[in-house]
Amino acid sequence: MKKNIVCLNRNQLFEFLLILGLASAYLFPIYTVSGGYQGVSMNQVTLVQSSIEDYTYSTFFGGTDVERIMDIAVDSMGNIVVFGGTYSVDLPTLNPFQGIYGGGEAPEHLFLMGDCFVAKFSEDGALLWSTYLGGSNLDDPEYVLIGDDDEIILLGDTQSEDFPVTDNAIQGVYGGGETDCFLARLTKDGELTYSTYLGGSDEDRAGDFEIEESGSLVIVGRTSSADFPVTLNAFQRELGGETDSFITVITDNQIVYSSFFGGTGIEGASEIALDSYGNIVFTGTTTSDDLPLTDNAFQDTIVGEERDCFVAMFQDYSDLFYATYLGGDHMEDCFGMGIDSSDNIHLVGRTWSDDFPTTPGSIQESYNGIEVDGFYTRLTSEGSMTYSTFYGGDGWDSLFKVAFNGENVIIMGIVNSGGFPLVNAIQNDFMGQIDTVILVMDQENQLTFSTYLGGSQVDQPSGLKISDGKLYLAGQSYSTDFYTTDDAYQESNAGSGDGFIFTIELDDYLHDVDDIQVPNPARTKLLSSIISYVVVLGSIVSWFLIMKRYN
Repeated sequence: MKKNIVCLNRNQLFEFLLILGLASAYLFPIYTVSGGYQGVSMNQVTLVQSSIEDYTYSTFFGGTDVERIMDIAVDSMGNIVVFGGTYSVDLPTLNPFQGIYGGGEAPEHLFLMGDCFVAKFSEDGALLWSTYLGGSNLDDPEYVLIGDDDEIILLGDTQSEDFPVTDNAIQGVYGGGETDCFLARLTKDGELTYSTYLGGSDEDRAGDFEIEESGSLVIVGRTSSADFPVTLNAFQRELGGETDSFITVITDNQIVYSSFFGGTGIEGASEIALDSYGNIVFTGTTTSDDLPLTDNAFQDTIVGEERDCFVAMFQDYSDLFYATYLGGDHMEDCFGMGIDSSDNIHLVGRTWSDDFPTTPGSIQESYNGIEVDGFYTRLTSEGSMTYSTFYGGDGWDSLFKVAFNGENVIIMGIVNSGGFPLVNAIQNDFMGQIDTVILVMDQENQLTFSTYLGGSQVDQPSGLKISDGKLYLAGQSYSTDFYTTDDAYQESNAGSGDGFIFTIELDDYLHDVDDIQVPNPARTKLLSSIISYVVVLGSIVSWFLIMKRYN
């Protein structure tokens, strides 16, 4: 029995191979996901109903030098406000209050930036306005809040003696030392209406701030200035050690309360939150073995050989209701804190201690002990620990921020380790030197979402907000292949490091995740083009080899 053999001439064979190569090049980026599509079974292929771009927006923002976005906020119209720092003289500006870069040259470290900047984007990512904000020396952004009438309130640090301050400033001149804090207010359209220094004759650094229901601003930070402005009703009127935390309340552009908080060592407050009763809770790090504590402290002695975290709660500004150490036998940093609707206190940071307190059944009960692990800890309003876990691999891992979406806890951090548990991930692989991680935990402490986000270099987040089921993330990326969407304001990294803005409709995404095409965005963008060209080139090379063989 003869078999029919189909023979192709050389031109037909070339066309076949080329079409095959182009088809492979087209299909590769669609299929580059963890195990193919979500929604693909072994027995049948289901049509993907939507892609990750239907749920996300991602863009760079920066000039040809270095930027970082430190915080992000959302106003009543859904517009996005970012507060960052820059060394670029060509940062994109639009209708600016200050149109020209005025800052200094970059130092060896980038703890401070040349100028601050503020930018406002519409909900769909269009730039509405953007402006520099700074003097002729170094200025550093910290936090942004949205006030009444969508007023934009900014907190940061400055070394500039000519930082723009207004005539009604609390402190119209630079206090001295390495840095002063600054507080500034802009209208929703970006006009500067108020600005002041805040500091003494030594170093003063802002930590965080919140708005009380009355409209008063509560600011925490750290100071080495013995003459930092304090009030007569202060809990602690004198500097206790080399550096203390401070807590300052400003009402109608006047200091109505201000106090030191610290022992004989070094303290620095990093985050603040207000509970449902208006109590002021803040956290930070300390080296003092005589920090003011309360009888109900969870941990009543410092055990770290270098530093421990602390948590303090004040009622009526000066009444210390709760204070405790938190840490193990090495050292800790507490970076983020939030208070949920039940007044539980949620803390995130990093630890070098293998005996940092954890609870049974947590995500990771034991310290990995290679570099540094992140931690997430939850305390009741009375200070009892209800949940605590490490979060770390074989590298340098830290958790930075915590927020809430209903009863779910949102945690953001960085890792330079792989192998973390992933759930409904939008990026399945650890890609760079440092990647962002995003976690969502439900009321039963189960992960409902966990993902990497980053390109092939360093991608470090700093700002996190949740609004109406949507997650807003901002930070700094050194990756040219950081995931950006087709509708990005700025698709590519313009400098050595740019700010980034990333949003995801988290509620909708998690609801529809089985029907969403979820690629590994960074890897796809980096590799798909390479593989595609390789396949096409392979097809062409094959044709030449066949031609050579039959000639």
